[in-house]
Amino acid sequence: ILKSEKLETELNFLRSQISPHFIFNTLNNIYTLALQKHDNAAPMVAKLSTLLRYVLYEGGEGQVFLKKEIETLRQYVELHLLRKPRSTNVDFFAEGNLDGWKIAPMLLINFVENAFKHSHLDHDESAWIKIHSEVGDDGTLAFSIQNSAPTAAPTTTSGGIGLQNVRRRLELDYPGRHSLAVKNEGETFSIHLILQLK
Repeated sequence: ILKSEKLETELNFLRSQISPHFIFNTLNNIYTLALQKHDNAAPMVAKLSTLLRYVLYEGGEGQVFLKKEIETLRQYVELHLLRKPRSTNVDFFAEGNLDGWKIAPMLLINFVENAFKHSHLDHDESAWIKIHSEVGDDGTLAFSIQNSAPTAAPTTTSGGIGLQNVRRRLELDYPGRHSLAVKNEGETFSIHLILQLK
């Protein structure tokens, strides 16, 4: 019982670390646009409120519908594109039947956040990000992200605290039911996750 309670406490702690980090970064983006009196500041606030509703009311659940999780990723991508609407180098594809499958909430958002951070999309016109998810009929989720990685970027194969948290959450939520490959290949950084959904 004690071991079970300890794992549950650790999992809740890891979840609480992810959500505030995500919110803080998004608020910083909106603050920058507000200082510039940019037209996109108000739409970003509206999108953030939608995301906050998800984080606050569903982010603490044990499982959420995959369709909702993927839609949250899409909202996050749109937030970034509102910050720099000229950027067209972001591809987002979701394939397979998303209905019915469930996933641990806020699990995939960290990968997307890292891609935007380390690709330098805000400063480099040639930067790019590719996000792809596919669900098989057996509930196997293949989720991958590739992004450009400027040579000056401090991206490493070990990743930061966010990636460490995701690794630990996968160990706790999906023991023996996942594989995660993180690669830094010079000018390209990629993450490939295979997950057996419930």
